[in-house]
Amino acid sequence: MRPFALSGGIVAWWMCAALSLASLSVYAHPHDEPEIFQVKGTLTGIDALNYAIAIDTIDPTTRARRNILFLVDKKAKIRNGKTRVDLTALRPGQQVICMAERTFQEGRQDRERVIVFEIRADSVS
Repeated sequence: MRPFALSGGIVAWWMCAALSLASLSVYAHPHDEPEIFQVKGTLTGIDALNYAIAIDTIDPTTRARRNILFLVDKKAKIRNGKTRVDLTALRPGQQVICMAERTFQEGRQDRERVIVFEIRADSVS
């Protein structure tokens, strides 16, 4: 007797299961996965109470100057130079680089939120 011999019915069942799993098409909405991107610009406004910032930046597709409002995650890493600081330590006019995540509201795909989870600012001398 062979040590790992399987009966024909079990092999046929596993073959059918494998083929049915391989043939399934995955339905995914284009906005299911959040998009993470980087924004460089000048900090123009800070709202520490609502955890929001405004940044003047250049739109890469149209090359037009835009002022964009971002929500800041409460656990965001905020650095001024090499030191970790609070949101209130940032000042308008500083050059910043932000890592942001675009998310869409559940059930309302037309409502997007851009949440910043990392801010790196040039240290002001």
